Amino acid sequence: MREIEFRGWNKKTAKWHHGNLLRYANGINTILHPRGSETGVEPETVGQYVGFTDRNGRRIYEGDLLRGDTFDGLARVMWFTLRGKLVLRGRDFNKDLWAYDGKMAEIVGNVHDNLDMARGLYE
Repeated sequence: MREIEFRGWNKKTAKWHHGNLLRYANGINTILHPRGSETGVEPETVGQYVGFTDRNGRRIYEGDLLRGDTFDGLARVMWFTLRGKLVLRGRDFNKDLWAYDGKMAEIVGNVHDNLDMARGLYE
């Protein structure tokens, strides 16, 4: 069974937090930690673990930037709503993430911490 986990950035702690995602009706998003504590996170930074790791064993989340052996340049891991699936989106391509072997790439950043790098994907 696929493990469900989220991450989100908290400005006060200046850290990424991992766990279950709670979205309250008032718009507040929190990460519920395994021991039961909650940490508020910025909604735009929330990303879900996609079930794969990169060649270094790091978990891949929505919003991560990958550099791979089977595609040119960088690719962003993102949800493609029209198709209802996760994709790797590069400057000139979209690849179905489920057909991808995470061991063929490595995480080089994410769209939140590395905005300049991410902008290059769409210019």
